Amino acid sequence: MVNIGTKAPRFLSIFLLGRTPKIISRDKTKQDEQINEVLKKYNLSGESKFIVRKDKDLIKINIREAKGFVIFPYILQRFAHLIHLAEIGKPIIIVSEEKTFMHALEAYTYLSDHKNVNLDSPEEVL
Repeated sequence: MVNIGTKAPRFLSIFLLGRTPKIISRDKTKQDEQINEVLKKYNLSGESKFIVRKDKDLIKINIREAKGFVIFPYILQRFAHLIHLAEIGKPIIIVSEEKTFMHALEAYTYLSDHKNVNLDSPEEVL
């Protein structure tokens, strides 16, 4: 179990939404509200959240100061630059919730050959 709340404030939250999110609202205002609710649930800062719609969005993330990454996959799409994140060796937690279990499993399978990548349920992340 990894405590990602107040003890590790530089864990960056990455929301994989793709271009047409289905679980999170497509409306930007509602989307922000839903994402902020998820962050609050896991005691994560809203200042270090990133919404990824396409692979290029991952390149824009400043990874130097990050202690690790918390990935919330809301789409089955594979993002090639996730491999780059895994290869730098910092901890990656892929959050698996009831509605996103298949997405989380797919993301984990894609990155599972890296020892720093974990698939966790909400209870394990808290």
